[in-house]
Parts: sequence; C-alpha cells; structure tokens
Amino acid sequence: MTAGDTRDDARPWGERLKVWREEVQHWSRTDLKEQVEATSYKLKEARGNLLDVRLISRWESGAIKRPQGVYLRILAHMGAPLPDASGVNQESRRLGTEEDDEDMDRRRFLRNAGTAVAAAVALPGTSYGGRTIPTKIDPADIRAIRAAVDSLYLRDQAIGGATLAQAALTHYYDARRMLDEADYREDVGRELMAIAGELAVCVGWLSYDAGNQRQARDLYAEAFLLADQAGDPRLTIQAVEKMALQAVYIADRGQHRGAAREAARLSGRLTDLARFQSSPRLHALIGGRQAIAHAVTGDTQEFKAAITRSWRDIDRAGSAGEEETWLQFVTPGEITVHEAKGYRYLGQPAAAVRLYRNSLEDSDLSPRNRANYRAQLAATLATVGDERGAIEQGIEVLKAVQGTVASPRTLSEMRNLRALAESLADDEFCARYDLATTEMAV
Repeated sequence: MTAGDTRDDARPWGERLKVWREEVQHWSRTDLKEQVEATSYKLKEARGNLLDVRLISRWESGAIKRPQGVYLRILAHMGAPLPDASGVNQESRRLGTEEDDEDMDRRRFLRNAGTAVAAAVALPGTSYGGRTIPTKIDPADIRAIRAAVDSLYLRDQAIGGATLAQAALTHYYDARRMLDEADYREDVGRELMAIAGELAVCVGWLSYDAGNQRQARDLYAEAFLLADQAGDPRLTIQAVEKMALQAVYIADRGQHRGAAREAARLSGRLTDLARFQSSPRLHALIGGRQAIAHAVTGDTQEFKAAITRSWRDIDRAGSAGEEETWLQFVTPGEITVHEAKGYRYLGQPAAAVRLYRNSLEDSDLSPRNRANYRAQLAATLATVGDERGAIEQGIEVLKAVQGTVASPRTLSEMRNLRALAESLADDEFCARYDLATTEMAV
C-alpha cells in the first residue's frame, strides 16, 4: 500500500475516511462536501439533498458508523473507503478500490489546481504563491485537466459560478503555464492547447454566471485563439456559442449598442462551424442560441424557424449522459427556456410565462438552472401584471441563492423586482434580496 492508502486498513471507517480525505485527496471537509454534491448530480442521486459539513464530521468522528445508502453509492463512485459491512455490491466496491496511476495523477491535479482559491489574479508565468506545474507533460496530464474541466461544469450546475470562478481562473493559468513552460511532444502539445482552450471556455462561463462579463469575454476570446492554433473545430463552436449567448445577455440589458446584431452574426456562424458535427444535442443548443439571438433583434420569423430546428434536434437526442459534460445541460427543459426567452424578447410575455412554468417541470434541471429559470419567470410575471406571483417566485429564488446556489446572474434577472416588492410592502423579499446582493455584490 502507498502512504495514505486505506483499502486494507483495519481502523474504523470514519478514521479511514478522514485519512483518505486529508492524505490522499488533500481536501478540506468543505472540498469533500462539494465533490459529493457534484458527483451526486452527475449520478442523478440525492437531488436537493445536499451534504452538510457537520455530517462529514460525524462520519469521521465515528458518531455515525455508516452513512445512508445514497451517500454510500456516491462515495464508492468517488473511490472513498467504505464501511466493511456496507451492503454495497461488489462492483461498487471495485469502483471504490481499484486506483491506477492515471487516477492518482488526476486526483493530484484536482487537488493542486481545482480546489485552491487564488489570493490574487496574477499574469501567466508567475509562481502563484509557490504552485508548481509538471516539467514534462504526457497524456495522463491531459486526462487530468479534462477531468478537472468536467468537475467544474458539474459543480457549476449544482452551486453556480460565483464560488468557483476565481479558483478556476488559477486552474486555467496553470494550464497556460504548462503550454508556455513545460516540455511535451508535438501531438501532446496540440492536445494541451485544446484542453487549455476548453478550460478557458469553462472558466469564462463561470465568470459569466458570477457577473464578471469582461473576464468572461476575454476568456472566450482566448479559447477562440487556442482553438484556431490547435485546429479544433469543436472548441471553436464552444467559444462562439458562449460569445453569442453573452451578446444576447448584454443586448437584453441595453448595455452595448450593436450587441443584438453581434449575437445574430455569431449564432449564424455556428451553423457553418457545426456542419460536420453529428451530435443532435449540440445542434439543438445551436438552434436555441440562434432563436434567442433573432428574437432579441426583433425577427419573429427567424426566431420561430430556429426554435423549430432546436426542438427537432432535441427530439432526436439520446441520453444526456452519453454526451460530453458541457452539453449535458441541454434537455427539453433547456429548449423550453430558450423558447420562453424568445417570446419575452419579442414582447409576448404571456406566452413566455406558460413556457417558463413548463420548463420548471423538467426533473433533470440542475439546482442552479432551476433557480435561474424561476428568476426569469418571476421577472416575466411582473410584466404581465401578476405582481404577487412574481414576488412569490422571487422568494423561492432567494431561498435557493441563500442556500447553496451562488449565481449573481440569477439575481440580476430580478433586478426590477426590488422596487415592486417595496411598493407591495413585502419586507421579506426586500430583506432577502438586499442581503443576497450585498453578499454577492451584484
């Protein structure tokens, strides 16, 4: 056994779990909590049953000698030590005990680059407080970065971008330093360039959700350049798709003249970029992005044509679990929200309300997306005169934001409800909204 290995350890389960967490993963209890939540979302387990750090403490102290079954399955999938009489099947136990060198490389990378929070943002090439990068990059390092990107996307769906963006930015700088400073073969270098670009898109998305639009735009632009250098059309699509969505967001808020036209141009470019891509889910997403881009420019005919294509493609899509992680959020509920947004932008809020309500019936919605779409519903209800309904939906959003979802973008959807709540003398909404905006500096 290696140092910190708990597989054949005779100590109580709680002690073995603590050793695994501290010496193998180098995680705090909060880190373990977040990893369990992200894994539970990926496995579609324990939706809405988020883990409490105090429960982990009770596991490790021996106050609870065996966690409930849902957590046993999640911990087994993560490779954590399990109680001897867990009742977990042999396949789950095998998943939790057979770790090869590549797994350890991945875990080491996630430990060093995925969970540390940067004290300050520095330029690529600096030491970041003594952080080190590999001197030679091999395929195992590429797989480690890819696993980290997947983990960030899953955690974002569970808890939002605000708590992840700055740590993830440091992670991206590490990948860029590998490109600039490390040694690697030419083929490995192309892969490293592409995965660094994927990380740039991911961190740009987290920044977008966290309300830092300038940082998001800069990262999308870097990803676009890396995609060009790596010759990776799939990465180019990711970057352009995110830039198109951001342009719609800015146009909707009236912050930049010409943003609506830019959204239409960028989303139109996606058709050409994706012509050789076979994924129906990807084409459904592209159709949705094109639909809202046309809607924000006021083009009803093109909006309807694009959203029809999007529905056709999502109906052809298989299981979301068969897709890359960044595409797994594209579900029928997501396309419903694109259609709702389009009608809202086109000045048909009653149709949007109906669609937003339908979207919230999708059981596959992640916690962050559910809060975001409910916030959009609340804002739209206000425009059709259902003031009390708007505030009721808004309260549910604020409960989520003050619970586990940290998404300034979601709060910004309700930016006009604060005055409405005050006019209705709704002290609860005002107090919750003021607290949330102060904490997240929206």
